[in-house]
Amino acid sequence: MRNVDGINAGLVRALYEEYLGGADRVPPAWRELFENGAASVEPDEPAELVRVDVSNGGGPIGAAQETVDWLQNTKAARLSTNAGNAPSKVATTRLEYAPNQADQAATLAEWMGLPKSALKKSTQDAGDRVPMKLILGKDFSEPGTPVEAPTETPDGVQNVNADDKNICAK
Repeated sequence: MRNVDGINAGLVRALYEEYLGGADRVPPAWRELFENGAASVEPDEPAELVRVDVSNGGGPIGAAQETVDWLQNTKAARLSTNAGNAPSKVATTRLEYAPNQADQAATLAEWMGLPKSALKKSTQDAGDRVPMKLILGKDFSEPGTPVEAPTETPDGVQNVNADDKNICAK
């Protein structure tokens, strides 16, 4: 990825924050740059301030502890902890964060290679010491290895493109 700095960094950061809130919130050209990794911003949040609880919701056995070890020893994210197994299995890895944790979320998402679809922003700010929640899904293989967004339409979902004529989405 190409990092953006200098005079345009503020604009790109603002656009990226909008993009994290929903890809349709930014112009198509910027959306494409963010999705393809052609434009990114250096995360604002220092590693020592990234606070996350990691739980295993379907990844390989021991994935939560392996991820915490990687975050602490490779990325210097000392405030990461192993939250054990998630209460239920999940198909896809997700990062749950509050609006005031957006910089932490952007930093962690970049380290972990998480797609935008994995980021779930809540509506209320978190307390100062409340961690984000990283739930490792069945799609997770190892820390730092990008988690790919699904490329195929799930069974039972009608796939319609904008240029399809005479088709009504159901």
